Amino acid sequence: MMVYTHIIVGYATVLLLTRNPWIALLGGLGAVLPDIDIFLKHRFTFHNLFFVLSFFVYSVIFPHAFYLGLGAFLHICCDSFTYAPVGLLYPYSKKGFYLNLAHNRTKQFFIDSCFFAFGTIITNAFFFYVIPH
Repeated sequence: MMVYTHIIVGYATVLLLTRNPWIALLGGLGAVLPDIDIFLKHRFTFHNLFFVLSFFVYSVIFPHAFYLGLGAFLHICCDSFTYAPVGLLYPYSKKGFYLNLAHNRTKQFFIDSCFFAFGTIITNAFFFYVIPH
């Protein structure tokens, strides 16, 4: 998926949950964190449930870390719709997981566009209807 799709999905989802655009920024930031493994074993090193769980553990001390973890979890969920596997249980299992809904670039672009449209609609609806003008 494209980085802007991850950002908007993380941002919009946290915005729906909190109704706070500033906290929603943490969801957008968390949604790009798994891609810091681009120079390592990409889609395995930080695209796993243990990476996400670490944020939820940190949220006991730093409550806003929960939204970073939620963004990271959404990133992994979105990536599982693509044709390349993600290592959900890495390093304990080297087996990758994916739904394989996008068999080629055209289908991948369609799925990416649907996620981006979801995030854009939610964000625009929030700023148009919830925030007073």
